[in-house]
Amino acid sequence: MSDDFISLKRNSKNLLSEFSEQAKKLNVSSYEKDERYWSLTPDKLGNGRATIRFLPPSKGENTPFVKLFTHGFNNGSSWYIENCPTTVNLPCPVCENNSELWNQAEKEQPEFDKHPLKEVVRKRKRKLSYVSNIYVVKDDTNPENNGKVFLFKYGKQIFNKISSAMNPQYEDEQKINPFDFWEGANFVLKQKLKDKYPNFEDSAFATKTSPILDNDEGIKEIWQKQHKLSEIVAHNQFKSYEDLTKSLKRVLKDETVGKSSKAENKSAKIDVDDDSVPFDVEVPSRKETVNKKTPEDFFNDLMED
Repeated sequence: MSDDFISLKRNSKNLLSEFSEQAKKLNVSSYEKDERYWSLTPDKLGNGRATIRFLPPSKGENTPFVKLFTHGFNNGSSWYIENCPTTVNLPCPVCENNSELWNQAEKEQPEFDKHPLKEVVRKRKRKLSYVSNIYVVKDDTNPENNGKVFLFKYGKQIFNKISSAMNPQYEDEQKINPFDFWEGANFVLKQKLKDKYPNFEDSAFATKTSPILDNDEGIKEIWQKQHKLSEIVAHNQFKSYEDLTKSLKRVLKDETVGKSSKAENKSAKIDVDDDSVPFDVEVPSRKETVNKKTPEDFFNDLMED
């Protein structure tokens, strides 16, 4: 930077290029797209179609998917968009505040489901998604993605189809491992709009299993290109309780947030399943059910058979 006015004037035109590059870096730093992830590109009507293949665990890992909770809500022009630390069994100030609000609503009007505080909780509840490695067999809208490995974030609606493939409802249905290179099946992902939200209920696995490629050398190359899922849910991907509390206070403009005791907060389980939303949701509860079957259990059950 110039130390005197004459130098400032002399270099003013040259500084334009420098400042322009600095501005570009600042503009993309927070919103830069993560090129590791693939997503379906719908048309103007909200419809889309692609054929993908779910991949097995990456080298050195033992699960083909990870579960991730996030929060995303606004208060006026202020937004709270953060990974929820309950993903890694750590306390979350948003979940705790939601439990307090829900309990307060239950005390005031236990039979009134549309209580304003309950509506607030529904808005701020954590959103559940899963992340897997996929191989794009055919991207109808972006064919340049064909034959490439990506990360894919999906909701409960798609995960239920994976679970059903591994644990079919009827005895005459073939049980498959969707994450297998050789005996898995292609997944035809179909999106449509339902009640203004993306819906994937028409998506399905192919009726016949098949190798992802016809040669092991090509399959090995795919495996070597897979991303580490453990990095997505590593502890460094979640902010500290204190930092999250500061962010929540800033968004809500409420200095009382986070000042309540961290003692056991007995709260009712709020069962809200809405498969029409892009990332299916579970309303937070600080105390998880100990014997609740986890997504990993489905994969482990398959491996034991």
